[in-house]
Amino acid sequence: MKIFKWIIIGLISVITLLFVASWMYYGWHYRTPDNPVPDNKNLTFIGNDNRFYYNSKACQLKDSSIVIASVLARPKKNRDAVSIMKLSPGGMFLWEKKFSFAKLSFWDFVPAVIRKGKGHQFLNTLSINNLDGKYYILLVRYNLKVLEPFLLTLDSNGNLLNSDKVNLKLDRYTPIKSFMQNNYAYLSYLDTMVKMICVAKLNIKTGDVINNSLLFYKQDSLYFNAITADKADTTISLTAYDSKNGCSYYMYTPQYGLKEYFRTEPSSEFTILKYIDEKLYGVVKEDSLLRILDLTSLSKPLILFTDIPEYIHYQAKDLQIVNGDFYVCLNVINRNNNALNKDILVCKYAKNNEKSTVFIIRGKKYENASYLFRTTDNRMLVIGNSNSMKTGKGYRVFTGKFKL
Repeated sequence: MKIFKWIIIGLISVITLLFVASWMYYGWHYRTPDNPVPDNKNLTFIGNDNRFYYNSKACQLKDSSIVIASVLARPKKNRDAVSIMKLSPGGMFLWEKKFSFAKLSFWDFVPAVIRKGKGHQFLNTLSINNLDGKYYILLVRYNLKVLEPFLLTLDSNGNLLNSDKVNLKLDRYTPIKSFMQNNYAYLSYLDTMVKMICVAKLNIKTGDVINNSLLFYKQDSLYFNAITADKADTTISLTAYDSKNGCSYYMYTPQYGLKEYFRTEPSSEFTILKYIDEKLYGVVKEDSLLRILDLTSLSKPLILFTDIPEYIHYQAKDLQIVNGDFYVCLNVINRNNNALNKDILVCKYAKNNEKSTVFIIRGKKYENASYLFRTTDNRMLVIGNSNSMKTGKGYRVFTGKFKL
């Protein structure tokens, strides 16, 4: 009996030692110091968590302040969390709030070295909006079996008020794109079982699905590049890309429903759709060409600018217009010492058809810009995610500010 007792004590001691060692290893191996010094003087890292910041979505408020919603992920943890950060109208970091609402499961009690990612509950932020002094975030929670969309409501200080599950059935691996404005969220996704494109309009205050438009598609595979809506919340525009058949432009109107209006060549794709001053602008990549279009009238889209960027591999991420000049934010890929790096350029296309590069971010690894915002001090702010840090590992949210 004594031998059996000591065997039990020994097993418990070994399991405890392995659990503590696992916790210490993952805590050290994936450490990310608070506010590390960036490699590039144009980068400012924000956020004070030691996890990885992914899928950052941002919106600008009426007072020009900016709110950013990101997923917080770390291999040691068995569940993702959400980070909400606020920047001043001048782009300075003000505060950050973090919270998690994942379900408790058996895998939360299993050491990380044993579970190896099993039972992990992932989150993905889709869009964020501000209305009546509150923040609304559309996200999805998913594991190996289900994908659940949620609408989160936070107060003006970033405190969670409630979360409403959206009554939509989504495939586990379906492509999703979202856009939010006013009282509504727009969600485009695929129903791969019946091969239909779905565009849902949601009430962000209640989580109710107001309208869900459907359209059959024949392509083998699609993913969504962009979705937007006019200020009256009646017309919805979106683009879906297929490498073999090009990029399709779809539009929903109450009169005609969801309809495909035209399709680009296989080597072309829309990367940006954006309403600015009641006009709809698009940015199209055609092989090595970049085009800025005025899509307000589909019967006669206007090609405003055509450019050949110095980088062959690039993707346009956001567009701003200041005093009639177009500012386009590009993620570009180049080779540096036989390694692929992703950098960021902001190009200015002036009214007289002159082009200039006004801002460059170069890091040791990868930078991924997502947004361009104009600040109150007559500057432009680039927001995205980066893993080019001198110390630590992981992705952080960055801002880059430059003069117009």
